[in-house]
Amino acid sequence: MRLLNRVNRFGMQFRLREIFGNPDKTSVHYGKKSMVVPASIQEMSDGWFLWISGKFVQDAFPKLNADQREFLMTGLLPEEFQAATAEDEQ
Repeated sequence: MRLLNRVNRFGMQFRLREIFGNPDKTSVHYGKKSMVVPASIQEMSDGWFLWISGKFVQDAFPKLNADQREFLMTGLLPEEFQAATAEDEQ
């Protein structure tokens, strides 16, 4: 099992953990929050370096959906992001 530490473009530290028995998925952890994404740990590592070097997050992580990319950028889970943006609309 591989475990990688990565820091995003905003200085937030994430842990990437290979899911045993399922090499096409990676568990991404930020603090006590986590999310499983449909990409291998190698794809996530490669994408991370593309993103850090200036690529748009959607280009660096093409297999991830908007909620998964938002988690990498902000550490917010979908329901947290929805609640935060709902407050901004009021």
